[in-house]
This record gives sequence, C-alpha cells and structure tokens, in this order.
Amino acid sequence: MGDFGDFLFGATDDAKYLGNVDTLLPVQKSNLINLNQLLAGQLGQGVESYGGQISAGVSPLQQQGFDLVNQLIQGEGAYGQGQNALSALLGDFDETGVREAWEASVKDPMIQNWQDEILPEIQEHYIAANAGSSGAATRAITDSGQDLAVDLASSLSESMYSAEQSHLDRQASSLPLALDYAQAPIDLAMTAGQTQRDISGEQLLEEYQKWAYEQPYNNPWLSYLNLGLNTSAFEPIVQGTSYQPGALNSLTNLISLFT
Repeated sequence: MGDFGDFLFGATDDAKYLGNVDTLLPVQKSNLINLNQLLAGQLGQGVESYGGQISAGVSPLQQQGFDLVNQLIQGEGAYGQGQNALSALLGDFDETGVREAWEASVKDPMIQNWQDEILPEIQEHYIAANAGSSGAATRAITDSGQDLAVDLASSLSESMYSAEQSHLDRQASSLPLALDYAQAPIDLAMTAGQTQRDISGEQLLEEYQKWAYEQPYNNPWLSYLNLGLNTSAFEPIVQGTSYQPGALNSLTNLISLFT
C-alpha cells in the first residue's frame, strides 16, 4: 500500500549522509594533530620558570646612601660634630668662662692701673701736704679702693648680664636649627626605609611571579587550546530532503492545461 500510495500521492526522501570532505591541507592536518598532542601533554602540568634575577635589587649608589643615613642616625662624622656644637649652644649658661674673660680684660687691668697710677697720686698728694701717714690719707686710699670695688662689681654685673642675654639669644636662634637637625635623620631614615621596603617588595614579587608562572593553570600553552579544539579537520557532506510528486499531481497539472 505504501508503494502504491507513494505512486499516487508522491514521496519524500530523508536527508542522507554521503561522507566527509577535508577542510585542511595534509600539512595543516598534521600540524593540528601535533598541536593537540602537545596540548594534551601540557594539561595539568606546570612549566619551569626563569631561574635568574628579575628585580634589580640595591644599586651601589643606593647602598652608599643607606650607609650615610646609618652614620647620620648614629651621629657620626660632620653631622655628629654639628650635634655637639648645637648641644653646646643649647646648654646652660656657664659664667666661669665669662668671669675668667672679665678678670683678664677688665679686673686685672683696672687693679693694675689703680696700683700704678691712682694710689701713687693719692700718696704724693698727701705727702706733699706733710700728711702722708695721716688719717685723711688713709681715708682717701680707702675711698678710692671702695670706688674701684664698686666699679669692678658694676662691670662684672654688666658683663654677666650681657653674656647671659647673648647666650639666651643664641639658644633662641639655635632652637629651630636644632629641631631641624633632630628631624633630619628621622626624615632620611623614613625615606631610606621606604626605599628598602620597595626593593624588598620587588624581590618578594619576583619570587611570587616565578611561583605563579610554574602553576598548571598558568601554563602558557593553554592559550592555544581554542585553536586546537575549535579547528575542524573535516566537514560532513549531507544531502538534504527531496520530494517526488505522485501520479495524481501529474494528472492534475495536465488537466489544468485544458481548463
């Protein structure tokens, strides 16, 4: 019945697989096979990283800078001499040196002048008046000595006050410099320390990069997987569906010619 029905009404043939046709040249197919074999051996495998040095590390000039900073922190060299000078300027007022200088420049010359000039004049004056050993001569010498003592005390007081005020002025003007001096090694140490930290960070990153490169998931051959897996070496040939008209269709078409 099926064959008779197909004869009358027509029949539809299903699609048919006829075979494959190559999409690659022989040399391309060979290269694709080799590539997939290579990739199959690399899956789940790490690679050996570069074993040499990547980061530059500390340069000779940087090392010299670190050494200088270390010397400054420890107060060595010219910096240490400057610290000592500032310490002296900021120290307590010492009147010993001022007194010694005053005695040498003021007291001793004044006493010497009194002994050599003033005292002989007083003695000559009263001797000429035949009163060299009188009470008046003694009082005159005593008064002159008291005047000398007052003058010396006044001079010493002025010298001490002036020297102390000068010392206080030097302290006031030296204080900002001392603060800068104290801050300088801290700033240098922080800068040098940050530089050292950066260098250490580069070296740590170098070790991490080498480790990460050796991990299976970072295998550089994995980037060729798409090429190997998505390349087709052949394409199937398929004949599509077809329809064979039946006798009734042919008769209908013939009748339509006469109507």
